[in-house]
Amino acid sequence: MRGKSAFTLIEVLAVCLILIIAVVGTLGVFSVSFSLNQGSKNTIIALSDASSVLESMRNIDPFSIASLLAGYPNGSTLGGYANLSSETVQVNYADTSADPLQATVTVTWHEKTRVRTEKLVALFTGR
Repeated sequence: MRGKSAFTLIEVLAVCLILIIAVVGTLGVFSVSFSLNQGSKNTIIALSDASSVLESMRNIDPFSIASLLAGYPNGSTLGGYANLSSETVQVNYADTSADPLQATVTVTWHEKTRVRTEKLVALFTGR
């Protein structure tokens, strides 16, 4: 009669350990992937908000450097942007007397435990 073959307890525990390591590793990859995806999404939202501000600045009617500075003063913080946690949108100019005028739109928000910032820069000239 042939002997019955079966797995020993050590073999079963070794397989369980290997499976646990594989599952934990896979969950870790998903967790990091989700975090990176959320950060990328927030960056896209911030750049979209900054682009929206620059587009509004470009569409001032009638357009002139003086009307641009009146509508968007240097160092002004713009309201109406709450797409991100504690989001602030600020407009700054390198030199308010320059032509072309270099405008920087800075979007700042809180992401988890840190503060993130994105900037867009555009040049405006009198028509």
